Amino acid sequence: MKRRDFILGASTVAATSIINRSSFGNNYPYDVAIIGAGLSGLNAARILEDQGLKIIVIEANGRVGGKLLTTKSLDGNQEIGGTSIGSGYERLIKVIDKYKLKPYSPGKNNPYFGNRAIAMHLNNTLISTRDNWEKSKQNPFPSNLKRQYPWERLRYIVNDLNPLSETTDWYNPLYSKYDISLHKALQGYGLKDDEIRLIAGINPSHGNGAKDISILQYFFSSSWVSDQGKKMDKSKPGVFQILGGNSLIPQHMAASLKGDLILNTKINNLKSYNQGVRLSSESGMKIDAKTVITSIPLTALSNIEIETPIIDHDRLTAINNVGYSKVYLIYFKILRPFWEYDELPLTYWTDTHIGRIFTVPGGDSNPAYIKTWTTGSNTAFLDKMSPSQTAEYILKQLILLRPSLKNAIEPALSWSWQNQTTAGGTYVAWQPGEIKQFANIVAKPIPPLFFAGEYTAKTDRGMEGAMESGERAAAEVINYLG
Repeated sequence: MKRRDFILGASTVAATSIINRSSFGNNYPYDVAIIGAGLSGLNAARILEDQGLKIIVIEANGRVGGKLLTTKSLDGNQEIGGTSIGSGYERLIKVIDKYKLKPYSPGKNNPYFGNRAIAMHLNNTLISTRDNWEKSKQNPFPSNLKRQYPWERLRYIVNDLNPLSETTDWYNPLYSKYDISLHKALQGYGLKDDEIRLIAGINPSHGNGAKDISILQYFFSSSWVSDQGKKMDKSKPGVFQILGGNSLIPQHMAASLKGDLILNTKINNLKSYNQGVRLSSESGMKIDAKTVITSIPLTALSNIEIETPIIDHDRLTAINNVGYSKVYLIYFKILRPFWEYDELPLTYWTDTHIGRIFTVPGGDSNPAYIKTWTTGSNTAFLDKMSPSQTAEYILKQLILLRPSLKNAIEPALSWSWQNQTTAGGTYVAWQPGEIKQFANIVAKPIPPLFFAGEYTAKTDRGMEGAMESGERAAAEVINYLG
C-alpha cells in the first residue's frame, strides 16, 4: 500500500484491507500516523522520514494541500486558498527552491493591474477616488487623517497601540492584559461606535467583527508583518504565486514521501492502544502507530472522538470552542471589457454582502475574472443559500453597484471555506480571553498525541505558520521516541 497507488487512484476498499492486515499483524506498523496532508502534516512527515521513522499520512479530502488550494478549472490556475506567498516565508521558500518551482507575479506586466486605485461603496454611495473620500461627509476621521481609507486607519491604530516587543510576545502571559476585544481597545483609543464599525466591522480580516476578536491577534499580525519585511528573500518577488499553481508545493512534498499516504479517509476515533495509538476511520479502517500528529484545524478535530485518558479537559474545551475566520468567495468570468465603459477602479471595498471586489488575471495576464471576497458576519447570510443562489444574488448586487457589469460577467465558481467540513473556515480567530486561556496549551503535546497546524504556530502565520508547526511537532515526536 504505497503512496503512489493512491495518487494513481487505488480504491479505499483495497487500501482498507491491506491496512487492517498490517495493523493486526504488528502492533506498531508505523512510528507516526499523521492526520491531515496540508502543509503542516506534510512538513512533519518529511522531517520524520529524514530521521528514519516510518510514517503514514491520512487525508480526508481527495487531494493534498489542506487550505492551500489551486483550481485548475479556471483560467490562470486561480488560488482559492493560500492565495499568495511572501518572500519572507523562509521555510516555504526552502521547499519551493528544493523542488525548483518557479515564482511569478500574475498580471505583473499588464498596466491594467498596475492601477492600485480603490473605489468605496458606502451607505449606497459610490466614492470612486481617495480625493473624494477625503472630502466625503461619510468620512469621520480627524482632518489630518481624512486621506486614510478605513482599513488603513485600523492598521495605523493597531500599530500605534501595539505593545509587543517581539512577535512571540502575543502568547506571553505578561501580555494577557491585552487579550480584550478589538472593540474595547478602539473605544479606549477614543473611537465612537460608528467609527469602530467603519474600520473594524466591515470586511474584517479576523473573526466576525470587532467585538468577538482579540486585539492581541491584530498585534501579533502587525508584528509578524514587520518581521516579514526583515526576512524578505530579495531574489524573489515581494509577494508571488507558483507558476502552475501554489498547489504544486504540497503535491511535490507528498510525492517525495517514501511512506504511505491515504486520501479520501476521514478519521472519526482516536484512542490509546497497547501503549500506542489506534486511529479508526468512518469506513472501518484501523491504523495503529506509536504516536500520532493531528495537523487538521480545530473545527475538523472537534469531529473526531478522542477517548480518555489520551486527551485532557482543557484541550477538549479549546478544540470545541476556538473558532475560525470565514471567507465566501465567488469568481465571475469576464465576457467583455466592462472597465472601458465606466473607467472605474478595478478594486472595490463595499459595506454590502459582496464585501470586496477584485479583478484578477488569467493565464495570459489579461483580466479574466471578477472575484468577490466576503468575510465576517456577512458570510452567514450567503451560507444560507445554495452556491448557485448565492452567485445569482451577488451577480445582481454587483450590477447594482457597477452597471457596466451587466451582461459582462457570468458565475464561474463559488467557494465557502466555512462550509468545508475539513476546514471550518480559513485560519484561527481568537476571541477575547481565548489567547490567555488556550494559546499556551493548544500546541502542548500529550504523548503519544501531538499537535500541528496553523493554529499552533507561535512565530508565523498562514502557510509559513503551518510549516513552522509541522517542524515543531516533528521535533517533539523525535524527542519522545528517543
